[in-house]
Amino acid sequence: MNRIAILKSLICTVAFSLLTGAVPYVGIYSLFIAILLYWLFDSVKTDSSLSARLCSAVFGVFSFLHVFQVNVYEDVLAKYPAFGKAFVLVVIFAGVYLFAKTVLSYAYALMDKWTPGKRKLSPNILFVIFFELLILLYLPAWMMEFPGIVPPDTLDQIGQITSNVYINHHPFAHTMWLKLLLSFGTKMNVRVGIAGLLQLIINALVFALVIKTVYKKTGSLTASIVVFLFYGLMSFHAFYNVTLIKDTTHAALTCSLLMLLIGYFDERTAKRKNIYTALILLFSVLFCLFRTNGYYAFVVLILVSFVYAIKTRDFKLSAVMLIAIVLATIIKGPVYTSLGVSKASYAEALSVPAQQIAYVIKNGRYLTDEEIEMVGAIIEIGDIPQYYDYFLSDPIKHLMNNRGNISYLESHKLQYLLLWVKIGIRYPLDYLRAWVNQCSGFFTPHYYSTSIFWGVWNNELGITSAPLIGNEALIETLQDLAAQQHEIPLFGVLHYPAVSVWITVIMICYALRNRDEKSLVIIAPLFGIFLTLLLSCPYNLSFRYSYAITACLPLLIMYPLVKRRKKVA
Repeated sequence: MNRIAILKSLICTVAFSLLTGAVPYVGIYSLFIAILLYWLFDSVKTDSSLSARLCSAVFGVFSFLHVFQVNVYEDVLAKYPAFGKAFVLVVIFAGVYLFAKTVLSYAYALMDKWTPGKRKLSPNILFVIFFELLILLYLPAWMMEFPGIVPPDTLDQIGQITSNVYINHHPFAHTMWLKLLLSFGTKMNVRVGIAGLLQLIINALVFALVIKTVYKKTGSLTASIVVFLFYGLMSFHAFYNVTLIKDTTHAALTCSLLMLLIGYFDERTAKRKNIYTALILLFSVLFCLFRTNGYYAFVVLILVSFVYAIKTRDFKLSAVMLIAIVLATIIKGPVYTSLGVSKASYAEALSVPAQQIAYVIKNGRYLTDEEIEMVGAIIEIGDIPQYYDYFLSDPIKHLMNNRGNISYLESHKLQYLLLWVKIGIRYPLDYLRAWVNQCSGFFTPHYYSTSIFWGVWNNELGITSAPLIGNEALIETLQDLAAQQHEIPLFGVLHYPAVSVWITVIMICYALRNRDEKSLVIIAPLFGIFLTLLLSCPYNLSFRYSYAITACLPLLIMYPLVKRRKKVA
């Protein structure tokens, strides 16, 4: 008997039981799991690379952070004294670390064995076929949701377009893009319907190009079909494509930017490198402008591009990135100001800090008179316990915007930064739990939400739901199937934002393991999006904020595999 494997299996079994709140109710199922884990640990040769250990440690941290959530804490940690809590966290970390390292070792071994195939079909023909098929698969969603899915954010943007009074709360660049899409037709319903159809076609075009890119790089028709099924059958793609929100457009832009970077790195496109460079500059600026967090996520790409430049002595790409961020800064600043575009409320950038201070107050913690006075200068403290929501920052932000003094906060930024730090030093556990409650949906799949919207919200703009499919029962059936797709075993896991983040982390570590700087550049924008969500996410359960990561998964998985094979060859 392998004693080390036995010990590992016991630690993992206890860790998983703790994570599910099953301890001390350990029975026959735990014994069955322990036996399977023993077989796993005894059979798989573990990868000893630093990147595999790093990746496993990340998953271990994700797992023990999971238990700090409001709906999990009481079941797992609250019942233990301080030493017991520390022991539980150590066991959870160790168990997940050991399990993740073993599974990753097996996965990396399979990935190392992968070899590209030889193309038997024309990539252009394949592109046309899949493009047309994707449109056919997406059209029913457009017809049943005609003129489109129009949530409150979009109604606000359309209201700005009709009134010609703009605010950069929702990115002004996307509002202008929406204005362009709405420029066809006379009646508002028809204009929105055409805009939704155009967006559907554009996204189908981008996804078909992704399929083409995968086929060109891998030579595998099977891989291309799998990617097609991912874009064609996952319900959130179809319904996001007819939802006129910034997240859908930004996902298409992110896919496009990644494909351009892949083209830039391809030795066979050396003669067209200047064209790729110009397009990378354009799409980099758009990436920064079409989502507020895109601007900050792009900083990660800049940093990684500098590492690539130092390693390869190719400084052109990092120079383009710097030019892009400078242009985006100028556009978001002086250009928008000259166009009369108002800035968004400062409270919009404070989702996490505001939630942390509000959580401290909700818990009735002691604050000094000076701290109470400072908080009270911008928000009524007595209202906070009533309005605070563990997973959503909007109630506190609305309280600050509608009944607070945001201008005072903006003129005393440094003082409030120091206030936030002082309270956090005194109540670190409250800050940690408030942050986990706010952001954990992006690193732990404890909750499900694809945030698929339906229909048209109430409005005075003349936009009304008018399905082109007249059978209401059929529409309800299709909506139910789409909304419940996450319940399908294995197939539904991609409806959880955390799964896409896990895949991102795995591929980053795989690229590090193979010293693959180009793959790290490709992945950097996606990792940047994840980091910005950890710093400023307004809602724990919103899939749409990380939709760009999920939409880019085929490129994210494919490119590091291709680059590794080329290095080996």
